[in-house]
Amino acid sequence: MKYQSNRKFRIWHYIVSHSTLIIRSEKQYEDVEYPVKYDPNCTLDIELSGVEFISLPDSFDGLKIRKEENGIYRFNENTEYYVKASSCRIGVSQFDHTQDRISDSSLKYDEILMSI
Repeated sequence: MKYQSNRKFRIWHYIVSHSTLIIRSEKQYEDVEYPVKYDPNCTLDIELSGVEFISLPDSFDGLKIRKEENGIYRFNENTEYYVKASSCRIGVSQFDHTQDRISDSSLKYDEILMSI
């Protein structure tokens, strides 16, 4: 299974005690000029749970995720960029830059685009 987006993403939050990693594409701000406008203008979170290993850069200009065997999630077809985790889901929300599901587990995504 695969997921792909042309948005900019960055590592947003990781917590060892919950074994959870969030990689986020933020909403765009009205007072900032962007070369490409997001449609819809929302937050996209790649939420990986049961994380055992992370080998990623801090940000991505465009993102492709492919699930391989043994819980390996490969990023952008790069053999060095991967996360070993038990699950991955992509959530859409209107979270602002102070909110995420690691900091506040009562937050709910407006929509789950997919689970990989």
